[in-house]
Amino acid sequence: MKKAIIIAAAAVLLTGAAFIFKISKSSGPSAETSVAASNGSVTYIISENQGGQTDPDVASKIDIENRTAQVLSEFDWVTRAVLTISDSDSGAFVSAVLTVSREPSTDEANSAAYVISQYVDKDSDILITDQDSNVIYPLSY
Repeated sequence: MKKAIIIAAAAVLLTGAAFIFKISKSSGPSAETSVAASNGSVTYIISENQGGQTDPDVASKIDIENRTAQVLSEFDWVTRAVLTISDSDSGAFVSAVLTVSREPSTDEANSAAYVISQYVDKDSDILITDQDSNVIYPLSY
């Protein structure tokens, strides 16, 4: 009798576990997921669609963001750079957050904006802030 109860309980537990596994496996994220990785000065964003494959358009945008951030981090006053490009019907908006070792001069801020403008659409609005949300370069164009 004890064996029958133990076997029945084990069967119920296994059935429940299989049901939960089936639900969790089929309820993957419906939106794109992103993973951030850092090499110290630049944060790389890797985006995947539901099937685990990188969307070519998203991958291209991410590549531009990462390459631009890498160039920005080469300024002597920048220790880290994170760049985000947002597209909308009214045009692209580029936001850069720079971790700076000192306050940049106006010429240095303009140089950073120039670097960004070389990688994105020339009609893009650009906003550069430091790690404390102080505006380094205002919206332009």
